[in-house]
Amino acid sequence: MVIRTLCGSLGGNMNTLMAESFAGPYAGRVMGIYNMICQLGSVIFPVVLGLVLDISGSFFAVMSTIACTYLVMLFGATQMKETMKSKAAKTA
Repeated sequence: MVIRTLCGSLGGNMNTLMAESFAGPYAGRVMGIYNMICQLGSVIFPVVLGLVLDISGSFFAVMSTIACTYLVMLFGATQMKETMKSKAAKTA
């Protein structure tokens, strides 16, 4: 459970990364689409896991699917470029 909780915190960082990555005139639209996908995840993900269980008949396949999801989130988080603005740039 400790490892799952630590890995689960990766998903929370994606919201901040999205806001920083798409700063500009379309930031609100991007955040709206991202939040829509995140909200749909609680509906779609259990259905996908149920399909994996029905097709494979194995809980190991379900756990592997969950683990792969965390790996995809980790890969996405590591590919993001962080953009930090200095205090001098903010005041100018």
